[in-house]
Amino acid sequence: DNPVEIEAKVRLVVRGDQEKNKEDLRRDSPTGSLLGAHAVTQTSASQHWTLKSLDATNAYFQGEKLIRDLFIRPPKGFQLPGVLPGSLIKAARSIYGAVDGARAWWSKVKGVFISLGAMVSMVESAFFYLKDGAGRLIGVFLLHVDDVLYAVDESSPIVKKFMKRLKE
Repeated sequence: DNPVEIEAKVRLVVRGDQEKNKEDLRRDSPTGSLLGAHAVTQTSASQHWTLKSLDATNAYFQGEKLIRDLFIRPPKGFQLPGVLPGSLIKAARSIYGAVDGARAWWSKVKGVFISLGAMVSMVESAFFYLKDGAGRLIGVFLLHVDDVLYAVDESSPIVKKFMKRLKE
């Protein structure tokens, strides 16, 4: 008679299949391929860099601001302070499950990587790389949904600055 403790998690998900005018929304979002993962792991091995990963918390909420109106109903049995039962709520940012949610997240990550000096691979849109001022490769990154597989030259001051800003 040992009770089992369960740690419940709550995640807000919308039903993108019920969205109206969804055919007008851009919904493609590049994700890392097996070839991209091989490129990161091979680079890590050949450069003697440690292979690491990041998992973005609440990734979709951190995506680009919505450029459209998305209204949702709170889940049954869930009451938000100051919101009357049965009311609609206007989302300010993308939500997991929204037709364009993954695209909004990828666009945000791409913008952050580029603003920090990384470049996008011409072969794979989810693969980013970072070079120093002399043109030497100092980091590779592969985005897969809300995870990033990466390997970097941790001795590089550029990488230190890049990683600090990336985690902000």
